[in-house]
Amino acid sequence: MVMEKDRKVILLGLCVTALVCIFAMAGCGVNTSEKGAGNAQIKNTVTQESQTIGLTGVDNARQLGEYVTTDGKKIKDGILLRTGKLSGATNEDITTLTGKYHLTEIIDLRSTAEIEAALDPVIDGVTEENVRIADETSPAYLTAMSVVRTDDPVGDAITEVENGTISDTLYSYIVTSTYGQQAYHEFFEKLLAHENGAILFHCSAGKDRTGLAAVLLLSALGVDRETIMEDFALTNDFYADNIDYMVSETKKRTDDAKIIEGVYAVVGANSSYMEKMFDAINEKYGSMDNFLKEAIGLTDKDVTKLRDMYLE
Repeated sequence: MVMEKDRKVILLGLCVTALVCIFAMAGCGVNTSEKGAGNAQIKNTVTQESQTIGLTGVDNARQLGEYVTTDGKKIKDGILLRTGKLSGATNEDITTLTGKYHLTEIIDLRSTAEIEAALDPVIDGVTEENVRIADETSPAYLTAMSVVRTDDPVGDAITEVENGTISDTLYSYIVTSTYGQQAYHEFFEKLLAHENGAILFHCSAGKDRTGLAAVLLLSALGVDRETIMEDFALTNDFYADNIDYMVSETKKRTDDAKIIEGVYAVVGANSSYMEKMFDAINEKYGSMDNFLKEAIGLTDKDVTKLRDMYLE
């Protein structure tokens, strides 16, 4: 019989497995950054407490609001929300989303199979759209979704790492793949078309596909890289118990540092993977700004509109 904690870990593992295979076919703290005007120093607080939106049935539920950009503007509070899947949302959670945050739109980044396995609730007054980050026609995707998980999440995670499913070039590959770039272009199109209230985007665990979406969005809004990386790593605070359990159990079975690191990435957010993505982008495109324009397809007008919509 699978314990509740194990069920959650299994789901997180499924999310990562599917995500990696889809594209295989081709911390918290306060940071300081330079402010554009007058070179003054600004500080962004990046903690679980500062970013949580207070949901009890939804994992990794937080917002991007209140971060100050490099030119001294600030992301509007309570408008850009990011979470794991919403299938476990309680009535109180839904009241919070619609009452406190005035949620009007949801962007679901999951695959068809993931959606069918864990349907989001239908919320009055809220539209939901799907941007499939997964290429569901690819042999790699079909293979990933056919994998039968066992009642041993630690063993499953170790197998993933040993089979090469998890690698430190995961995010780099996604953002340099044509399919991934087109999918995130569609994500930005929906952000640009949003009209009022909060907009929420999520995948299954809210850490990989959603994490990449948040990194690209924060970059487009002009948030400094240190803040972006700390926001990405907040997943490790929200999933701290699961991470501790998986890593400690893995260490009982192996002392291989690569396997331990890989298992950590199955459940949590490995910042070194995201750093490699930034390096890959800089090497190929020269900068994140160039990448957003040349690969994702954002025009100068799009960037200006995004900042007008979501900054104050």
